[in-house]
Amino acid sequence: MTIKQLFDPSKNINRSIEKVITYGVSQEERLKSEISEYVVTDSIDEQFESLLLKMEAAMDIGG
Repeated sequence: MTIKQLFDPSKNINRSIEKVITYGVSQEERLKSEISEYVVTDSIDEQFESLLLKMEAAMDIGG
């Protein structure tokens, strides 16, 4: 078995992967592809939860 066989065959594993994506100028299909491949790690999940809790607290006190 090769490493390539571990990946989804419908995806081009040799394509360019952007670190930062400018959504305003990107094509819709490109955005769909990027979003469908996004992986939420435990760390990202914790950071999102922390951010949302802080936003909720700020809104509760009128911030």
